[in-house]
Amino acid sequence: MSIGEICNRETVIAEKTTEIREAARLMPEHHVGALVVVERRSQQNSPIGIVTDRDLVVEVLARDVSTDAVTVGDVMSLKLSTAHEQDDFWETLNRMRTPGRTPYACGR
Repeated sequence: MSIGEICNRETVIAEKTTEIREAARLMPEHHVGALVVVERRSQQNSPIGIVTDRDLVVEVLARDVSTDAVTVGDVMSLKLSTAHEQDDFWETLNRMRTPGRTPYACGR
């Protein structure tokens, strides 16, 4: 089975400058637990990181940081691991389970 058979193709994105409150609003609105952080390059959005609902809790709420003082770029994971739709499901799952790996985004 390939990742393309099970991945969510409706990716919700944010830019590094997106305010934390906006990121927190987007996640439940789109029923997702993560936003792919993008940067505009040559008329295309290129993924540069990811921010998860856990990032918001651990890096902002648990530390009692003012949401006015933080953007997505301040708390996102800088290394984004990706899986292509033709990648094998089990191989991708094993890569994701490797300690120290960052969250995944599925792409074409």
